[in-house]
Amino acid sequence: MSKHSLIRLENGLTLFLQRIPRVRSVSVSIGVRAGSRYETKETAGLAHFLEHMLFEGTKQYPTAKKLAEQIERVGGHSGAYTNREYVIYNVKVFEKYLEIAFKYLSQIIFDSSLELSNIEKEKSIVLEEIKRVADNPEQVIWEEWMKWVWDTDQPLGRSILGDKETVQKITKSKLQAYLQNLYVPQNMILTVVGNFSLLEVEKYVRKYFDVKMTGKIPVLQKSELPEHKSKTKVMQLDTQQVQLLCGFVTGVSYFHKDRFIMWLLAELLSGGVSARIFQKLIYELGIAYSAGTYDMEFKDTGIFFIYGGFAKENIEKAITTIFDELRELQMKSVIPDELASAKERSIARLYFSAEKPDYLAGLHATQFITEGKIMTIETLSEEINQVSSADVKRVAQKYFNNSDVYIMLRGPVRQDQVKIIDEIIDR
Repeated sequence: MSKHSLIRLENGLTLFLQRIPRVRSVSVSIGVRAGSRYETKETAGLAHFLEHMLFEGTKQYPTAKKLAEQIERVGGHSGAYTNREYVIYNVKVFEKYLEIAFKYLSQIIFDSSLELSNIEKEKSIVLEEIKRVADNPEQVIWEEWMKWVWDTDQPLGRSILGDKETVQKITKSKLQAYLQNLYVPQNMILTVVGNFSLLEVEKYVRKYFDVKMTGKIPVLQKSELPEHKSKTKVMQLDTQQVQLLCGFVTGVSYFHKDRFIMWLLAELLSGGVSARIFQKLIYELGIAYSAGTYDMEFKDTGIFFIYGGFAKENIEKAITTIFDELRELQMKSVIPDELASAKERSIARLYFSAEKPDYLAGLHATQFITEGKIMTIETLSEEINQVSSADVKRVAQKYFNNSDVYIMLRGPVRQDQVKIIDEIIDR
């Protein structure tokens, strides 16, 4: 991979540069240490709503159309996404249009107009987005699981989108306060990846990002897991399929020593057609169309979850299979060939993704905002390669246990099935 530079500017902004001369494009991203974990219960959804609003127009380009035309007329594209701990804005253009990318990002970040008429219009758009999530069974069970496990009194338990009530209460003053406190240079990183001139980047950074401003950046509220009376929750619904989300609260954060072992466990279980849970549930038993595992980290905790959709008569078989596979990992060491295959798949996915400058620009913006450092693809690969069979067994024993598991079922589930599920967990 190409060499990179990490520079801290006088105004507090961090700049990440990675030249890839073989490509024709350059990708520029802005990462902001913001997101839904920096909201209160009353302002839930504000970070995501602001992300939408910044594309609605600036003082120089007063409409969303005029703003978008600045990028689209030169063949580029832009986008953004809000997470619980960060917001990313990105632009990709031909290398000769680098200045347009810089100007565009500086416009939306520092010069958004936040017109009242646009705020009211955007409320309708976001409310439709909330409805779309509610109609998607795989998304809604995730939202409901987070709400159940973490509770809505803390940010981790609240939807990134907010809800109908909080979205309706969003005002221009709330958006301005959030913008002024968090969208400041010392709380952001600017990443530039692709084919560019270092002299040009230096010139455009001075021209468009030499902004001196400070904000009152809120401290991230530490997550606390509430007590739960039951390890199983059912959302009764008259559907053709039962959605299952089996989640373990591991506590493995970005900074935890077991982080990459958890990555590899997810790969071993569902990282390909030959992976354990994917192979069993879909190809051997034929009881699911899709199923998978995923490891998710936050600054102060982590989650490992297994999900799938099953016919109601197969839900017990699915949960039995999942827990049998987890116990197999706890009891027996993974054979060298299987571990090597999981490592190769993980590393290949990293390198294949890294062939796109926009992936690298977003990845490194996210890394710095969440972890305060940059880990190259090579470093990530080294961490994965260092995981041993003994590591996998130890971590499976430590985190896949009854005290940390929370199972949610969404669909037509009978009470006697819940009792059987509880018995499967307690074996």
